Amino acid sequence: MTSIKGKVVVITGASRGIGKAIADECLKKGAIVVIASRSKPQGRQAGEQRKAEHIFCDVTSSKSLQFLVRKVISGHDRIDILINNAAIGLFETIAASKEQDVRAIMETNVLAPLHLTQLVLPHMRQRKSGLIVNISSAIAKHSLYYQGVYSASKAALERLTEAIAIEEAGNGISALLIVPDRTKTAFRMRALGSKKNAPLPLTLPESDPSRVARTITAAIERGTSICYTSLRSRIFAYAAALSPSIISRTFRKEFLLAGRPKGKP
Repeated sequence: MTSIKGKVVVITGASRGIGKAIADECLKKGAIVVIASRSKPQGRQAGEQRKAEHIFCDVTSSKSLQFLVRKVISGHDRIDILINNAAIGLFETIAASKEQDVRAIMETNVLAPLHLTQLVLPHMRQRKSGLIVNISSAIAKHSLYYQGVYSASKAALERLTEAIAIEEAGNGISALLIVPDRTKTAFRMRALGSKKNAPLPLTLPESDPSRVARTITAAIERGTSICYTSLRSRIFAYAAALSPSIISRTFRKEFLLAGRPKGKP
């Protein structure tokens, strides 16, 4: 078990939601936390309130990511843990998804964590130590209606995480995949697409972000490679792997019951 205390932890998208809760928990454990967010006022305010450093960062900009890494290395000489948390959602059918929205999802949810990881890895290799944490989603295991593009982006992130774990093991670098389920944040209302208010299946209680963050930091300290933040997310992942046809049939029925207009996307 490795303590987070004294570690330099960089978290993207940490001015709200799960990222904010993770930052809070890391600070409680004595970590040196750097919040990287595009929402500058909220990010700076969050940083001041929690004694974390804030660096303005647009994760879809290569120059912004390069500046982030240079700034952290110059100030702290290292990055021990990178948590790729920044993400956006898209609630829309595949047929109706706009190209610009799809590109925005892939740039933020896949290309941004990939590029930032590539920038951080050389510094971690020099120290023969480091951890890459990628925040996925339960629906990366099986797509859900209105969330096909988002689901695909998280599935891609999972494959990247697996590759990092394999390729960097000899360099002393680990990768941790986080699989949360529905969490009580404003993520859905901030998402793209016209179906943000559409009914979704499996109306279940939402997980508290603070509890999710405690589960994540505990997984970091345990040194595990995958963390399901709830029993629900674990059961769904296993069901999707063992009985994908059953999951698919269930969601098809739910989609029809949700009132999809006949003959329309």
